[in-house]
Amino acid sequence: MNELHSHMHKVRLAKGFSLLELLITLAVIVVLICAAAPSFESKIENNKVKRLATEIELLMVQAKSEAVMRGENITVDIKGISINSATGTEPNWQIQAKTTIGNEVIAGVDGEQFANVSLYTTFTANNVLFDSMTGRPNRNGSFVFYAGDRDSVKVKASNMTGRLYVCSESGGYGYGICPES
Repeated sequence: MNELHSHMHKVRLAKGFSLLELLITLAVIVVLICAAAPSFESKIENNKVKRLATEIELLMVQAKSEAVMRGENITVDIKGISINSATGTEPNWQIQAKTTIGNEVIAGVDGEQFANVSLYTTFTANNVLFDSMTGRPNRNGSFVFYAGDRDSVKVKASNMTGRLYVCSESGGYGYGICPES
């Protein structure tokens, strides 16, 4: 009889886990995921800001180099982005680099992929012209953006030096600290 009981116990163990064991395991996994979720969300927002900085910088660099290479002024059009405050910036904003002859779009960035990133510009007009001879922009300014209440990142353009660079107000996101203007 004892042998039969031992055999039945072994058969029961070989079938797998009990429902209670599975529920406890599932509860532990849910608790671990819930604890890690805010960390992942923060990383996702950080990556959006860094990706936006890279895309805007590349667009501006391309506009500058295309102007010189083509021997034609290139205009960067800014649509739906407020000046000096993220308030009022449209969710479907656009930045496009275009040729002045033929209006051919050579590069673009839009707000569709950057939900939850606040953006504004300090350029005093809704376009920046890159000179065909020097590659310099016709005005100083920057694109400023941030996620949540985090440090802001700037993609700056200088018409005096023609320099384009990315910086952060306090060195966040792995960028250098923005110089005093």
